[in-house]
Amino acid sequence: MYSKEYEDLYNQGTIALNNRKPQEALNFFKKAYKLVDDDPELFCNMGSVYLHLEEFEKAKECLNRALSYDPYNPFTLLNLALMLLMEGKYDESIETIEKILKHNPNFRQALPLLMQAKRQKEFFGSLKVEGKNIPKKALDLFKQGIKLTHRNKMSEALNAINSAIKIFPEFAEAYLYLGIINQMSQNQKNALVYFEKALKYEPTLFLAWVHKGWVYDSQNLFEKAIECYDRAIELNPNYSASYNNKGLALDSLERYDEAILSYSKSIEINPDFEGAYYNRATSFKKTNQFERALADYKKTLELKPNHENAKEQIDALKHFSTMGVEGTIHSVVDGRDYCPRCGKKNYTNSGICPYCRTPMHKENIEELLQMVVEEEATGNFESALTTLIRINEREPTSGPAWFYRGKAHCALGEFKNALMCFAKSQQLGFNPIQIMMYGLMAKNNISKFKRPDLSKTHLKSVEAKHHGFFPDEKSWTANGVAQQMLMQYEVAYKCYQKALEIKSDFALTKRNMEIIEKLAFKKTTTIKKEYSIEEDFKEKIYNYLKDNQGSAFTLEALEKRLENFLKDPKMLEFGKENLKETLNKLRSTGKIHSQDHQQNTHYFVP
Repeated sequence: MYSKEYEDLYNQGTIALNNRKPQEALNFFKKAYKLVDDDPELFCNMGSVYLHLEEFEKAKECLNRALSYDPYNPFTLLNLALMLLMEGKYDESIETIEKILKHNPNFRQALPLLMQAKRQKEFFGSLKVEGKNIPKKALDLFKQGIKLTHRNKMSEALNAINSAIKIFPEFAEAYLYLGIINQMSQNQKNALVYFEKALKYEPTLFLAWVHKGWVYDSQNLFEKAIECYDRAIELNPNYSASYNNKGLALDSLERYDEAILSYSKSIEINPDFEGAYYNRATSFKKTNQFERALADYKKTLELKPNHENAKEQIDALKHFSTMGVEGTIHSVVDGRDYCPRCGKKNYTNSGICPYCRTPMHKENIEELLQMVVEEEATGNFESALTTLIRINEREPTSGPAWFYRGKAHCALGEFKNALMCFAKSQQLGFNPIQIMMYGLMAKNNISKFKRPDLSKTHLKSVEAKHHGFFPDEKSWTANGVAQQMLMQYEVAYKCYQKALEIKSDFALTKRNMEIIEKLAFKKTTTIKKEYSIEEDFKEKIYNYLKDNQGSAFTLEALEKRLENFLKDPKMLEFGKENLKETLNKLRSTGKIHSQDHQQNTHYFVP
């Protein structure tokens, strides 16, 4: 254990570093170093400070010292990889990041840097300037400009590149670089001039063709853009961005199948290119291939966790594709279209078998809807939901299908999904009287959901009246189904018990009882999220950390303090079960920060 004085200095330095005050942080860390000289986390943070100050030799010395104590610390290796990238050492940087992922596969900060390193290697590594008839001074200035770019010193980089051109006016790569800078500044007219100059002096410079195509894209001259991309691919068929950009132009011309092929080629060359996955997903969505779109959006988010557009698209697809239990995914594998020739089942909006090109035998939407009505009437909600997902994939504009899907979600206690479906049904013009009743119930249950109480003492007080002519097991089950649809789960459960008293092995009744038991006993994330208590708890945790700004708390320390500021028993119970998850959510939104120290994660408000 380290002394309190050391801990205070270390924490103050960490807070200053997170507030982007590197010199202030360095002062604290130097004082801490006088007290303790063998803490790997201190050396890691000192290395990070020197990296901010661009004192690379000192940064390397501190990071290597940290690694001598803890050779696989992901934060130390990440800082080292960033430094190598700033020095233009792409291969070493990539190797270091891959070392992180080998020992810490879930270390999310590593993936974005890995993609950045690979892109920089792909781009700058393609600028083959060695061995050309370029004066040494011009070549040195060009390389200096590239290094300054890595350090984000753009004005100094531009001065160096322009100086190289003054010495050697036929420097094609230098014109290409200036064109890209103008392109990034949205000055497409100047960019095109520089790209054409680059191609004048070196017509085989494929990167100039790529970026010239990009300029035409921005001017909606998509056919011209595709010609440029094809020329770039001809010169270098292994550059992934050429295929991705060509896909964007094809998509703009509504040539979606060709666009998808182009994106797929880009992904084949660079499987970590999140932009190509996102763009391919968009083309899949436009061709109603919702499951494929969803898979690609999820892959985009996996590669780039802060990709907000991908998050929005995933949420949007829950309306149209495989929306399941509050955001989970149902896989639909049965009863799709089938080919009368080869007999293979497949879902395809084109109506043509992808295997033998024979017209597919299509499912009848009206027949499927009738089956859904019967399934819901007998309480088979999960089966009904699976069928409705198929209908929505096939016919996303069917208002009745969205309404019945909303009813199924209501019966299964999935109120957020129910409201989405009812809203979609109304949007499509289907507005039966019952939609208001179910919609209001779903809305009320989102914030006031109460788990069914299935204890024997409570069920004794629950009254289940029979409505109908024949009080047999089927009739009691039908009564239970009606109550379940109305979210009267305890009354429904009592009806099902009555049914089983008559016929103890009635499978439909047992299945519906299992659904209610899941809602009552299984503490899933879905149910927890229904409580408004979650947002209240997040707010209280954030306020507590904010009130103690300047201090950093471990998970265990916060657990001990919960009872001090949580007086509501339900909130306290929720807090004890979900503290770590809540802290991670607050951290992902940037409200709080965290730092690993002495094998513990410390949480604080910066």
